[in-house]
Amino acid sequence: MSNEQAPDFVWDTHEIARTQARWLVESGECQTEEAAYDRVYGDQDLFQQEWEDLTDALGERLEAINPDGHWYVEVHNFGWRNQHGYKKFTADDGRTFLQEILPNTDCRFRIYFHDKEIHIQNFHHDSPTGNEWYTVLPARNTELDQAA
Repeated sequence: MSNEQAPDFVWDTHEIARTQARWLVESGECQTEEAAYDRVYGDQDLFQQEWEDLTDALGERLEAINPDGHWYVEVHNFGWRNQHGYKKFTADDGRTFLQEILPNTDCRFRIYFHDKEIHIQNFHHDSPTGNEWYTVLPARNTELDQAA
C-alpha cells in the first residue's frame, strides 16, 4: 500500500487538538496557544464527538460496500514483533469494525478505500512508524467458515 493516495479517514488526536487550538486563538476565544491547548485537552467532549463523527461516517461507508457486515482482515507487521495474521469477524458499525481490527491501545490511523478493499495504516507505541498495515475485505459465509 502506498501513501500516495489521500486517506479517506484519519484518526489523530494530536492533529484534532492542534486544529481546535488554532481555531480558538484565531477566533479570539483564547489569547495564547498555551491557553487554547489547555482548554482543548480539558474538553473530553471534543474527542468523543470527533470519534463518533468518524465511526458514524465509516459505518455508512462500510454499509454501502458490505451490507451483511462479514469481514476478513489480514495484518502485516503487527506490533514490535512484526507479526502477520488474519481474522474473520462481523461488524455492523464503524466502532465495532475498528474494535475488531485494531489493538486495544492508543492508536493513530489512516484508512484508505480501494473499491471494496480497505487498507488501514496504524501507528501506536509498538509500531510508531506506521509499519502496521491491515487489509480488510468483505467475506462471504463460506470464506468465513474456511478462515476459522
